[in-house]
Amino acid sequence: VPLQALAAPSASLSLVVDKVNAKTTDTEIKVPVTATENTGYGSATTKAYFDKTKLELTNVEFTDLAPSNSSAPITGNNGEHTIGFGNSLSPTNFVGTGTFFTLVFKPVDGATAGEYEIKLDKANVFDADIMAGAVPTTIKNGSITFADETAKGLELIVDNVSAKTTDSEIKVPVK
Repeated sequence: VPLQALAAPSASLSLVVDKVNAKTTDTEIKVPVTATENTGYGSATTKAYFDKTKLELTNVEFTDLAPSNSSAPITGNNGEHTIGFGNSLSPTNFVGTGTFFTLVFKPVDGATAGEYEIKLDKANVFDADIMAGAVPTTIKNGSITFADETAKGLELIVDNVSAKTTDSEIKVPVK
């Protein structure tokens, strides 16, 4: 049986997970995943990993550059989630850079200040032309940083002030 060589992939994809600052009291934290290079892909899957003791994934918001493609439903909070994007049946590649999708988190009760990695791994990215094979993909991981929300002491001393009801401006000295 003669062997047929696969065409070398001519496409490449680079994804960057943003670094986001948030508070443990936020109800929604959005982490964009952006393509900084995308010469073309047909369909893909990747797995998102995060600290389930600090974060819960509540949604994945897709864009036209990376529409949902049999992405797994979010069930429970186990610290990982499989994301499918693109279109397995598309005859042409998705091309262009910009936001591919946004991971939406909420803090878990008891979350504390610190930086928590948001990691994409196990990317399987394919050209629309199945004979072209896998698309080389690089990923730069991001994070969510919860600020230290410890109250900082601040004391204001205000002098006594008297004013008339007809005064249009009242100055209050603060020491």
